[in-house]
Amino acid sequence: MISSQRVSIPSVIDAGVNVPLALSDGDHQNHGRPARLPNGTADRDDWLNPDEKAKLLRLKQRAAHRKSFRKPGRKTSTRLKRTYDQMASLHATAKRRASDWQHRTTHRTRPRVQRDRGG
Repeated sequence: MISSQRVSIPSVIDAGVNVPLALSDGDHQNHGRPARLPNGTADRDDWLNPDEKAKLLRLKQRAAHRKSFRKPGRKTSTRLKRTYDQMASLHATAKRRASDWQHRTTHRTRPRVQRDRGG
């Protein structure tokens, strides 16, 4: 049997782009990072630490350099594929960190309902 206390549980949690988490009761959760950069683009790599950001920049530059030698219509070299895989790994790290923050935040904001065991 559920106790007689009324607990207001947000019915909808919206995980968005401009506001990381918006609850249906009007409350917003922010992760302390700007949703948009000054030029209007989203910085999904904001979840990476400075060393990882530097590595990602070097990988992007390396990929651009290697891609400049590829002729149109030719297949991608193994080294360029490996560089793309390393970039994808860093992007996946940022994505996991964002998802983990979202998971921890939603479970922290959700109130627990006390159940009366009766006996």
